[in-house]
Amino acid sequence: MQFSIPTPTEEDKRQGFLEGGLALTFAIPVGITFLLPGHAPVRWGYLAAALAITLLPIGYFIWVATTFTRRTLKDAQPETVLALIIIESAALACLAGAFKNAEDMYAVGFVVLGVFTGLLGGFAIRVIGWAAISGGAVASLALSGSRGMAFWLTALTLLTIIGAVEAMSYHVIFDLSGMAKARLALDSISDTAASYDSLLDGIEACLALVPYALPTNHVSAFLSRGKSVDFEVISAWPDLDPRDIRLPSESAFQEASSSNMTVVSKERCFIPAGFTSSGQLMLVVDRKNTKKYSQTMAIELSEALGSVFMRLAHRLDSQQQLKHSSRTDPLTGLANRRSLFERLDQELARAQRSSQPLCLLMIDLDHFKVYNDTNGHLAGDQLLKNMATMMSTRVRAQDLLARYGGEEFCVVLPGTPASAAVRVAESLRGISHEATAEAVISVSVGVTQGNGTESAESLIERADRALYEAKESGRDKVVSLKPTEAVV
Repeated sequence: MQFSIPTPTEEDKRQGFLEGGLALTFAIPVGITFLLPGHAPVRWGYLAAALAITLLPIGYFIWVATTFTRRTLKDAQPETVLALIIIESAALACLAGAFKNAEDMYAVGFVVLGVFTGLLGGFAIRVIGWAAISGGAVASLALSGSRGMAFWLTALTLLTIIGAVEAMSYHVIFDLSGMAKARLALDSISDTAASYDSLLDGIEACLALVPYALPTNHVSAFLSRGKSVDFEVISAWPDLDPRDIRLPSESAFQEASSSNMTVVSKERCFIPAGFTSSGQLMLVVDRKNTKKYSQTMAIELSEALGSVFMRLAHRLDSQQQLKHSSRTDPLTGLANRRSLFERLDQELARAQRSSQPLCLLMIDLDHFKVYNDTNGHLAGDQLLKNMATMMSTRVRAQDLLARYGGEEFCVVLPGTPASAAVRVAESLRGISHEATAEAVISVSVGVTQGNGTESAESLIERADRALYEAKESGRDKVVSLKPTEAVV
C-alpha cells in the first residue's frame, strides 16, 4: 500500500484561485462604494488611478475563468498572488490619496494583505510582499496628508504590525497544515494495521508510513525479550539488514523504555509503543527538518504515533495469543486436538503429493488413573507436564507432539517410515521411568503409517487400535499396525 496526502484537484485549485482573487479585487470597489458618499471633496485623479489599477486583476481573473477549459492552471501560483497583493497595495495607497482622513481604514486593508502574504509560505515571497505592502502603507500615509513625527510613528507602527501579522499567519497555517497531514498519516497507519493479522508484518507495513506523520530518514522498531532490558531490532524503514542496525546508545532510549514516556532529543525521537507477550516495543525515529518542526510539535506527533503503534501491537498480539491458546493445551503447552487434526490434514496432503511416508504415534500412560487417585490430581498434572517436557526433547522440530486428551498423546512424524517410527516410539517409552521420582510409570505406544489416501480420522483410528493392542498384550510396549491392519 502506498500512502499519499490528498491533494487538491485542478478544479479545486481553479475555484480557490478565482474566488480568493476576486474577493480581493472586488474589495476595492466595495470600499469605494461605502466611502464615496461620506467624503467630500474627493481627489478624482487618485480615485481614477485606484479604479484603473483594480481593473487590471479583475480583467485577468475574468480571462482565467473564461479560458480555463482550454489550458491548465499551473500548480505554483504564489508569484501570481504576490503580484495581486502588490497591485492591491498600490490601489489602497491611491484610495488613501483620494479620500483624506481615511488612512485608518486603509491601514486595516494593508494588515489583511499581510495575512494573505503569510499564507503564501516562501521566505523570499514573504519578504517581497512585506516590502510592497509596507511601501503602499507608507505611501497611503503620505498621500492622506500625514506629516512630521506623527507620520513616522504611524509608519513604523504599521510596518511592525504588518510584519508581525504576516509571520504569525505563516506559522499558524504551517503548523495547522502540518498537523492535518500528520493526522491523515496516523489515520492511514491505523487503517493499514487493521488489515494485518501478524504483528511483525503489521509493524513492517506501518513503519513505511511513519515519514508521512513525522518527517524522518529512518525509523526502527525494537523489541525486548521477556522481562529483559536487552532489545533487538525487529523491523526498520527503509529496509536494512538487521545486523547493520545498532541499538541506540543514548541514555534517552533507556529513559523512554524504563519510564514508558516519549523522549525527544535534537536528533531522534524515542517512542514507547506498548508491551506484547514477547516484551516491550520501542520505536526510534531519526528526526528530519528539525528547524521546521518545533520540539513541541515533534513531541505531540511522537506521542500520537506511539499511541497508534500501541493499539496496533495490543490488537495483533491479542489476536496471536487468542489464536495460540485456541490451538494449545493449557496444562502441558503442547498442541491440542484441534492443532493435531489441522496438522494431520496438511501432512497427509503433502505425503500424497510427494509420495513420502507419514507415521502417527499414539501414546497412553499406563495406570494413570491409579497414580492420580493415589497421589492426587496436582501430582497427576505435574506428571503430565513432565512427560510432555521430556517427550519434546525426543522429537524433531518438524514433528508435532500433541496432547490428544486425558493421559493420551500423539506424535506426527512426517517423512518417517514405520520402522523409524517404531524406534522413536521405543525412545519415548524409555523416558517414562524418568518422569517421576515417586513411582514408576510406563507407557504403551501404538504406531501406524498412512496409506497415502486416507483421512486424518482413519489414521488416528488405526493408531488407537494399535495402542489398544499394546495395552491388551501387557502394557509398557510398542505395537505397530500396517494399513492392512495386521499386527506386527
